[in-house]
Amino acid sequence: MKTYKIEGIVLRTYDVFEKDKIVELMTPSKGKIKLLAKYANTSKFRFGGKLDPTTHINCSLYKGKTFDLLSSCDLIKNFPHIRSNWTSLKNSFYYLEICKKATSFEQENQPLFYLLEQTLHHLNNHEDTDQIKQQFHTEFLRLEGLLPSYKSEVDNTEFKRIFEEYVGASIPSVI
Repeated sequence: MKTYKIEGIVLRTYDVFEKDKIVELMTPSKGKIKLLAKYANTSKFRFGGKLDPTTHINCSLYKGKTFDLLSSCDLIKNFPHIRSNWTSLKNSFYYLEICKKATSFEQENQPLFYLLEQTLHHLNNHEDTDQIKQQFHTEFLRLEGLLPSYKSEVDNTEFKRIFEEYVGASIPSVI
């Protein structure tokens, strides 16, 4: 059985079968990946809150036939202050949604991973959410090569238009 370790930020989880979870991670080395956490929904809480969206974890995985299987994970950072503030929590899910829609599975994108990590860090520190959003929008477009050369930043409406043209999918209204 081939095992490996990888770090990532949980983008999303959903239940499958009776006791398992599918976990989508944004990683620096593999981009967005999907893995299976067997028995994650048992009464013993095998992974605790480590698989909640926005948590930054280090995983031990092994290759399965369809999915890589999560054997264990360690918490790197859980951004506790994000969950204590409704606006920060809502904004964090907005950024996770942008990362989910903008990337294909197994498409390496280290800069986007670090942008997401930095953005969650700023939200966790209760920094100005409007400034964080502006920085995220501008840096995201710059990383993807979508920021017009004559612009140093974009407003929310322009970001939404450019993003939706690029991805072909809508994003939630800016918060």
